[in-house]
Amino acid sequence: MEPMLRERANRRGRGAHRLPRRLAAAFAAIIVTGAVLAAAACGGDDAPSKAQPTANQPTSVATTAVAASPTTAPAAVAKETAEKLTVGGVEREAVVYVPAKLSAAKAPVVVMLVSPGDPITPVRSRYGILIGDEADRLGFIAVFPTGTPSGTAQGAGGPTTLTWNNGNVQWGAQQPPDDIAFFKALLDVLVARYPVDADRISFTGHNAGTVMSYRVACELSDRIAAFAAVGVVRDNTTCQSARAMSMLHMHGTAAAALYGGGVLGSGVVAPPVTDVIEYWRKLDGCTGEAAVTMLTAVTEQRRYGPCKGGTEVVLITVKDGAGGWWGNSGPAAQPGSGAGTGDPALKATPIVVEFLIKQTKAGR
Repeated sequence: MEPMLRERANRRGRGAHRLPRRLAAAFAAIIVTGAVLAAAACGGDDAPSKAQPTANQPTSVATTAVAASPTTAPAAVAKETAEKLTVGGVEREAVVYVPAKLSAAKAPVVVMLVSPGDPITPVRSRYGILIGDEADRLGFIAVFPTGTPSGTAQGAGGPTTLTWNNGNVQWGAQQPPDDIAFFKALLDVLVARYPVDADRISFTGHNAGTVMSYRVACELSDRIAAFAAVGVVRDNTTCQSARAMSMLHMHGTAAAALYGGGVLGSGVVAPPVTDVIEYWRKLDGCTGEAAVTMLTAVTEQRRYGPCKGGTEVVLITVKDGAGGWWGNSGPAAQPGSGAGTGDPALKATPIVVEFLIKQTKAGR
């Protein structure tokens, strides 16, 4: 190639390299200018400079907004409702206590039949037995039906004392209340109006309420999963309608007329506790020897099983203890306080409710 042609070619080659560098510089200027304009549009000349969080950095804005938002759902609160029912032309009442937090969408129920003389309010303390506190702790629904005045001098508090038609109470000239019909109607209300697991409804009671729990177990066995009795026994050995269900009985050996069989204050003969336990053990088809555990230095637990349908039979015995509700914190001077004796370390309430709420109707 001639020298002049080579020189022209070289100039064209050098020019070809210079053109991209000019374009790159122009593009860089455009990018810088755009970034400055964008920053000015977001913050303005007077906006302070702030470091922007990266995608992986948490920010408190959403949390603060949710916490401060007036639309945030209020905290759940416990509710206490007085349900009034008319049964056989008589108005009856039960207090239903629903804790702030339930253990399940359909919660178990413990029906507590208070002793004659026990006040119906406040529910949470229930005269030192503290069923309401246990409902708060474990998330079950606690129900407290009201009894009927006996019209006689029998029982603490005299003729106006609220009690139960449990077979041991004398009613004088008045017609005894139909408590079984009352409980049937009450259970219908609970299932219809409350978040209740109909297969996990249990009964317990204090003194006359304990005896009534035995009657309920006999006559409403198709409606309840279990019952627990503390301090007093009732003769269920002739009951023909009972089906298999879990039961717990707590007793003190110092109550000789009850523990060993004898005559109650109303003149009704109580069978020995051992006979009652044997009846329920056979009814539930329990096999094998009892598993024995010492709950305290003086309190023994005998758990019988396995039993059919997943049921359990439990006997808790307080050596030299007198019948009552062990661990009751109610003042002894008040009617119906009935704190059990012989074992100050024993707390009946958590034992009773923990047993009851885990039970389901046999075969369900």
